[in-house]
Amino acid sequence: GGGGVGGGGGGASDEAIDGLLDGLVGQLLSKEVMLEPMLSLRSDFPRYLAEKGASLPPQDRARYEKQQALVDQIVAAYEEEPEDTDRVAKLMQEMQARDTHTQKSSKEHWRCLSRARTHTPPPPS
Repeated sequence: GGGGVGGGGGGASDEAIDGLLDGLVGQLLSKEVMLEPMLSLRSDFPRYLAEKGASLPPQDRARYEKQQALVDQIVAAYEEEPEDTDRVAKLMQEMQARDTHTQKSSKEHWRCLSRARTHTPPPPS
């Protein structure tokens, strides 16, 4: 008889997979992997906002400022409690949720622009 992968045991294998996924996520969110890119973002956000902030739509600027605050919180989490990947994961999810919302808004914005190409757009309000 042989055990092995796909042996259809139910609960125990689900727990093993959950544990494996948790371990993988923990490695991906580890300080060794993520701190350098977060430090880079932390230094890039203020420079970008200083250069482009005045020309950004207010909602984009507000979103970038919120993402900058989240990056600061992520860096602080790594510095204060490098083993607490749950805290980092929650902050990353919050940042991703903001980005996803923007991507959807941008797609809709481009669809509206392409439909309106043959018409004169109304002046900005």
